[in-house]
Formats: sequence, structure tokens, C-alpha cells
Amino acid sequence: SATLTGLSAGVTYFVRAFATNSAGTAYGSQGSFTTAPGPPTVVTGAVSNVTGTSATVAGEVTTTGGATVTARGVVWSTGQNPSLESNNGVTNDGSGTGAFTAALTGLANATTYYVRAYATNSVGTAYGAQTSFTTASGLPTVTTGAITNIASDGALMAGQIAALGETAITARGFCYAITPNPTVSGTCTAAANDQQTFSVRVSGLFANNVYYMRAFATNSAGTAYGSQVTFRTLDTLTDIDGNVYPIVQFGTQVWMAANLRTTRYRNNSNIDNVTNATTWSGLTTGAWAHYDNNSANETVYGKLYNWYAVADSRNICPTGWHVPSDAEWTVLSTFLGTDVGFKMKATSGWGTGNGSNASGFTGLPGGTRYTSGPFVDVGSRGYFWSSSEGISATAWVRDLLRDGRGLSRTSYGKRNGFSVRCVRD
Repeated sequence: SATLTGLSAGVTYFVRAFATNSAGTAYGSQGSFTTAPGPPTVVTGAVSNVTGTSATVAGEVTTTGGATVTARGVVWSTGQNPSLESNNGVTNDGSGTGAFTAALTGLANATTYYVRAYATNSVGTAYGAQTSFTTASGLPTVTTGAITNIASDGALMAGQIAALGETAITARGFCYAITPNPTVSGTCTAAANDQQTFSVRVSGLFANNVYYMRAFATNSAGTAYGSQVTFRTLDTLTDIDGNVYPIVQFGTQVWMAANLRTTRYRNNSNIDNVTNATTWSGLTTGAWAHYDNNSANETVYGKLYNWYAVADSRNICPTGWHVPSDAEWTVLSTFLGTDVGFKMKATSGWGTGNGSNASGFTGLPGGTRYTSGPFVDVGSRGYFWSSSEGISATAWVRDLLRDGRGLSRTSYGKRNGFSVRCVRD
């Protein structure tokens, strides 16, 4: 007699007895038997497509165990060794042998799950090896960009949505404070909610203060923040009359962010206020005027100066500052790039032609006083002197238009009255 071991359950085997002598080997007649059925054999495969609330798990029934496989699928739990007998998640993915995939849904964000494939026949249920995975947080992934165009009262903040998360983003923007780790429960400014890369100019900050800023994005899972960025706002500039101006940085240049209002040169000499049109038209020395000779216009637009005031050796700008040359205006325009005028114009004051003021320049349509004396173009154009002479008794001027997105360069007669911005030496 012989004992056969290592057989598979539910398999029919054929058997013959044998005997060997010097003449050879002889066999008895063939018999057969079928082993009793056992549980099936199942393999747990790879986990894929993991999100904040779902995942896909592969499985395969490799043998039936000698009885029909009536059910197969996956069981999962936050505890180890999940089974059909426990209160676990379960899928039913058909019957029989072969490969299958199971879709797990309704999972919790940022949670570790343990999973096993299973297969059931009349003998019982078998399980594959345990594997595990962790769901995504469900929150978007946010990147805080660089702080640029820092001014006395604001800065241009940038951010990016690196990953959308489990559901649609409902809000994005920037939170900032004078204390670390600002959140949406504090001071924030929103960005347009249809951009993956977004930027917003924040204003109303205090001069010469350290601020902490983080980009944020919100979806149904909650609010995610980018890394924290720290910056210091610039100090303000004060002229000889005591007028205080915000300033803003563009690359290596620092500019006034409001139009000049001084009545005196740097050495304390007066600049003449000329209201009479005939007198203005004959000037060859420095002078200034309010638009329409109305002092109320100074609050918004500053003063209008002729070029002789700009070019005077006594210097119209505060100590350490000067009227920009034509070349320095070009450096600014190149730095700001596409749609430079739109970025330079203020967000109000231009009617239908308002800009984004992404630069912080806060350009306003202060208009002009013509060589012959009349005032025109307030509310529609902003003219700014350079210190550079043009041709035929003219000087170069930069011009913002209400209905334009660029920055024009034109030469005008020196007796015109235009706005002045100063740039740091």
C-alpha cells in the first residue's frame, strides 16, 4: 500500500501500481479517484487609482478548490485582516476563476485601509494576502509664489493650484497678516476662481511692516494652504512740502506710486503756480498748475508741471530721487511686459478703461495743460514727463490711455503741463 500526499483538492487523479525486476517494469490496470474539494486559491493584486474617497483593487482566482467559485471580490477595513465575517466593506465581482477588479468607494480622506481579495465555494472562503493603501486628503494642492512689485502699501502676490483635489475648487486667493500662518478666518483677498495660476495685488498695507502670506484654495474637503512667504513693505517718501507718497519696486527700480505735489525745489526755492493761460503759454521757466486751476484736483491727480520745472537743476524730486529719463521709462515698461498700461492703470478712475494695477504704479488720468493754456483729457489720459529731451524743443513723455492697454511714448512741447513721477537714484 502507498500513501499519496501533496495532492490538490477536488482533482481527479489516475493511478497504476508497478513492480520492477531485472527484466523491466510491469504496471497494473489503471484506477482513478477524485480528492475531496477544498477552498479556492485567490491572489490580492495591486491597488491603483487612489483618490480621497475611492480606489481600485485587482484580484485573481487561480484555482477553484474543486468546487464552483460562487462569489469573489475584495474586503477592506481600517483594521487589519478584514474578512466577510467582520463589519467591513465588501465588493462582489462575479464568480469563477480568473482576474477581476474591484472598485472601492465611499472611503474617508487621508485614511489608511487594509484590503484582501476573497473567493468562496461550497467548502468555504479563502483570502489573498493583505495589502494596504492610504487615501488622498481630498484637498487641493496649493503653491505660494514669489512676492513682487512690493510697495509702501501693497504687493503683487502669486499662487498656483498644483492639484485640484477631490472636488471642484470654490475659492482661491491669499491670506496675509502681521503674524505667522494666516488663515481664511483672518484677512484674505480672493482671486478669480477659473485660473490654475493666479495673482492678486493686495493694497491697504502699512508701510515698512513685515507681513506673512499664504496662498489658499478651498473645495468641499476644506481649505489647503501653500507655504508661507514673508516680505516687508517699503517705507514712504516725503517731499520738501511734507507730502507723503507710497513707493513701489520694479526689479532694481523704485518709483513713486502717486503723482508729485510739491511746490518747491529740493533747495527750498519756490516753483511758480501759474494760473493765467497767456502767461503759461510764454513760459521758459518752471511752473505748476492744478487741473482747471482747481485745488480739489490735487488730492487725486497731483499737480501738472511744465518741462522746465522737470529739467531745473534745483531738482523737483526729493533728495535721493530724480525725474526718470526716457531710458528709465523703457526699463520699467520692459519689466512689466505684456499689457504694461493695463497693469499700470489704477482699478478705478478710468471708467470703462480701468486697469488691474497689478504693478502697483496706480496710474490715474490726470490730463494735461496744453502749451496754449487750456486743460484737457482728465479722466481719459495720464501723461508723465521724462527728463530726456526730444527733437525740436520737445521732451519725451509716457502716456496712458483710457481705452488702451499699452504705454505710449511720444515727444511733446516743453510748455505742456503733465504729471511727474520720481524714481530713486
